[in-house]
Amino acid sequence: MLNTTTAVLLATSWAPLLSGLLHQCLNVDDPSCNGGVAAFSAMLRHHSKLEAQENQNDALPFAHIQLLDKDSAFVHMHPLGLSVNRLILNGLMGLDVFASSPSILLQNNLDSGVSSQDISYLQTHDMPLLISNVGVPPSNSWHPYTKAVHFDAETRLAILSLAMSTEELNVPAAMGGLRYIRKVNEENGCVKPSSSYHTLLSDYFSHSNVTTTRVEETDSSNCWLPIVYHSDKGDQFESFLEAMRALPQHHRPAMIIDTAGSLTEYEEPTLVDGIWVASPRLNSRTFFQHKLEMSYDAVFGLQLEYVEFISAPLSPLPDEMKDETYRSEIL
Repeated sequence: MLNTTTAVLLATSWAPLLSGLLHQCLNVDDPSCNGGVAAFSAMLRHHSKLEAQENQNDALPFAHIQLLDKDSAFVHMHPLGLSVNRLILNGLMGLDVFASSPSILLQNNLDSGVSSQDISYLQTHDMPLLISNVGVPPSNSWHPYTKAVHFDAETRLAILSLAMSTEELNVPAAMGGLRYIRKVNEENGCVKPSSSYHTLLSDYFSHSNVTTTRVEETDSSNCWLPIVYHSDKGDQFESFLEAMRALPQHHRPAMIIDTAGSLTEYEEPTLVDGIWVASPRLNSRTFFQHKLEMSYDAVFGLQLEYVEFISAPLSPLPDEMKDETYRSEIL
């Protein structure tokens, strides 16, 4: 649940599964250890506790959005191939969602005459693929294992991921997702109902597994704050941002994160027409975190008041961040 400080962390990781090359990082104190998802998670836990000290809490809630590791030598050489992501990210680290480009939808041998891989082990309800701008047909083996909106119960963030598509799909997909999040907030009694906006797109997003509860009195723990990841070309992001700014206030995302770093003027989070815009250039060697400070409004629900951005090299990982969890997860 959202804690009383109304502050949560959103961390975005492109870190690979291994903490170094295949022959490196033989133990937790090996100086050749270099980044990796274990180091990213350790740094996130450290910042969660560090930020909480200012608010007299044990730790701030956080959401960890992890990009699928598709290109590392470890993945290519492992007997499970791409499916080793599930073994580590979900089985070892307990992550409950991952992001990838739409190309993953054709990487299973059941779905394409191009690929000979069997990646069915990667497909699981325990860690579905977050992809918001592709309608996955029932004929595709990924159909039961994708979600268009990730509702993160700890942070109350409702997260969309638009990856490597055309603007003709990104804008209506985002609009459908945002309408659906608004509808969930209305049905939870979190905001006052707006005029009818029922569309086929919002129908599509109803496949997300979210239970709505009507309540007479509500607070921020019944609300969701919409966040949109945009992973595409810079010119497409500019036009996407303009389209989002043109939406009615109650349908706009609270924040848009451009993972390609297309617009340097938004490298630090900036408020643009009521939308926080962040454009950091993500990479696999750096820790990226946004601290979101929220308030509650009876008309518009959760409101994003301020965003603070932190980035830091993943290597070398300071000794104070090497907790017991890190020592059990290091690969």
